[in-house]
Amino acid sequence: MFIRALNLGRFATVAFAVLAAGCASGAGGASVSGASGGGLPPSQAAKPASESQQKLYIANLGGSVLVYSAGKNPQLLQTITDGVPAPFSLWVDDTGILYVINGTYRSDSPNVAEYQPGADSPFFVLTNDIPNFGYVAVDSSQNVYLTGEIGSDGKSILELYPKGSSNPSETLNAPTSGKLSGSDTLTFDPSGDLLIGIQSLEKTDDAVFRLPPGSQTFTNLGLKKMPAAQIAADAAGNIYAGGGGDDGIRTIAVYAPGQTKPSRRIRLSQLTTGVNALTVSADGTLYVATQVSTQKVIYEYAPGASKPDVTLDIAASVEGEGLALSP
Repeated sequence: MFIRALNLGRFATVAFAVLAAGCASGAGGASVSGASGGGLPPSQAAKPASESQQKLYIANLGGSVLVYSAGKNPQLLQTITDGVPAPFSLWVDDTGILYVINGTYRSDSPNVAEYQPGADSPFFVLTNDIPNFGYVAVDSSQNVYLTGEIGSDGKSILELYPKGSSNPSETLNAPTSGKLSGSDTLTFDPSGDLLIGIQSLEKTDDAVFRLPPGSQTFTNLGLKKMPAAQIAADAAGNIYAGGGGDDGIRTIAVYAPGQTKPSRRIRLSQLTTGVNALTVSADGTLYVATQVSTQKVIYEYAPGASKPDVTLDIAASVEGEGLALSP
């Protein structure tokens, strides 16, 4: 899994975030007014999730997953430490099961730990011989999609694991784009097609590919002016793409369904490290992990807004900030 050198936060100079020791709780922050922008209104496709029901999961490479309530007054609900020595990427499926990729940074055996809603310990751990898991996504049938790298050249692959299996039913070479490209984040569009972000050494070659269920053929969506290949999608089909703060990239581009040019852009402050991770709810509420000086921050953007209306300050010891939302 090739990763372009970024400044701080989710990626370190040549690899994923510098490891930090321990974990700590965070506190809610102040509200900031938001502004509307372009794109298909997500509210046409899904109603906002109840704040009392939805949870925000934050990965800490130091050895924990923090669980907060989502919404205007986020509260720390749970800290998971069992089975997460080095959480890298997170996913929560339609039933509320949490999937945590543990990387090789502090784990002797990379794996995917799976947790029932509210559980402190995993009920299933998926392991195999992939030396470096990358990102995880799980479809409505609980098939698990994983990116990883194999071989001395670090070739990126995509594997599909049926529910409850530690053996892949399919292994595909990940698509490439430009020089020294590798797979980045995974998500699904409203039709159930898998979307895979591809990051390249030449950032102008970053791309998003689509893979329909049962297919082995990737299709480049041809998205223009992508700031990077961290991606998410809402229930209306809007695609969100962002990345780190290298070369002045502190932007999230939003692509309306079927469009190849951004319908709007969300610009983070130049004081931040850029987009370390992002996730979006069905109704288009966007969560962005970043860093301001030494302070780790999660911004929440209301659907269509260009400025955050909630700021969640996370303890400085938290590193990695992989994000996921419950249904």
